[in-house]
Parts: sequence; structure tokens; C-alpha cells
Amino acid sequence: MTKKIYFFYILIGVGIGIIFSTFIFKLNPIIEYKQYSDDEVIEKAKELGMVFVKENIDVKPSSKEEYSSFVVKNGDTLIDISNNLFKKGFVDDPDEFTQFVKDKGLERKIAPEKYELKKNLSYTTILKILTEKE
Repeated sequence: MTKKIYFFYILIGVGIGIIFSTFIFKLNPIIEYKQYSDDEVIEKAKELGMVFVKENIDVKPSSKEEYSSFVVKNGDTLIDISNNLFKKGFVDDPDEFTQFVKDKGLERKIAPEKYELKKNLSYTTILKILTEKE
């Protein structure tokens, strides 16, 4: 037999299989479809831990940057200053900040006074603020 004949029988077999399986599934469908309302979909999504993006975004614009005071007392060591910055939330790791200041050679340049800092400043910016004299 030639390749054309084999191909013809394969196509007939596939076609008969598709028709037969379609007929079987039409008589007894396994899948049951349910129409969900929007509220049901949202409730199910919340059960699975999904949230609306708008619920998690702070939409009020912050026109005024929030500053907090930070005091360096007379006699504070670099380790004390780093720990106090960590406690107030200005630095993530006091040991890392201490090493950063030592690497810059500015551990003796921090003057005891009251500073106004804001959150999420870089170590470079914090150190610049703490070492500048007014």
C-alpha cells in the first residue's frame, strides 16, 4: 500500500473517533456549568486571598513630607546613634549603618543636636544631614 492510502485511513479513523466521542459526551456530559454572579465571584476571590488593587493603594496625595525629630545627645557613641536610628525606623540595620559611617571616616563628625529626618532616606543622605553644621 502506498503512503496516500495509509494517510486516508488515518484521517478516516480520527474523524470517526471525533464523531463517536462527541456523540458520547452529548448524551452524558461530565461537566456541569454554573453561572456565577459578580458578587459570588468577588466573594470567592476574597476567600482565596485576592484583593482589589484600589483597596491596597493609598490614594490620598501626600503634599507634606513627614519629618520626625532625632536627637544626638552629648556623649553618644556611634553605636548608640545607630541603634537609636534603628529604633526610630530611619535605618534597617544598625550594624550596617555603623560600618558605613566608619568606612566614610565620619564617626567623629556627628554633632550632638536635634535633627529633622524623614523615613526611607539613604545612608548617605542621613550621614550628610548628621555631619553638616548649621
